[in-house]
Amino acid sequence: MESNSQNCRQDIVTRCSFAALSILLAVFATPAQALDAKSFLGVWHSNTVHVHVHHPDGDHAGESSVTIELTETHNGLIHGNLSWKLADDHQGLTDHAGEVTNQAKSGLAGVLNFDNISGQLLNTEDNGIFHVRLIDEDHMQAVFVEQGNNEATLYRTTFIRHRDD
Repeated sequence: MESNSQNCRQDIVTRCSFAALSILLAVFATPAQALDAKSFLGVWHSNTVHVHVHHPDGDHAGESSVTIELTETHNGLIHGNLSWKLADDHQGLTDHAGEVTNQAKSGLAGVLNFDNISGQLLNTEDNGIFHVRLIDEDHMQAVFVEQGNNEATLYRTTFIRHRDD
């Protein structure tokens, strides 16, 4: 009889230990901050973007720095600003007005997917679209595609959140 009682106590201790371990794993395995639409807000920067431009007169490539500032989000919509600057040795890109330029600033408007960690950002002054996805609270992957003025501009990069600390 004592053996059954001892086995019963040991079974209870094992179950309680398993329950406590499960609770600890659930608490510590959960990310500190879940990613959501507000996780996109802030200043994102990529120092070296390898830009590929396809043009009927010949393809060319170069480097650029790109900054995205996302300022507001509401009901899955997101707004902000974009600025980019080509490296000094790049021959320039044709902007929406048909002018060749090495830098520009414009607005961004976008929509987040239902997962709230990916979406599309449209350059409000040309046909450029960023397809973005948050990797964590400080890293956002982006693929950029733009077609216009007889050329296509393409690149992909990982943006890093700029923090003032």
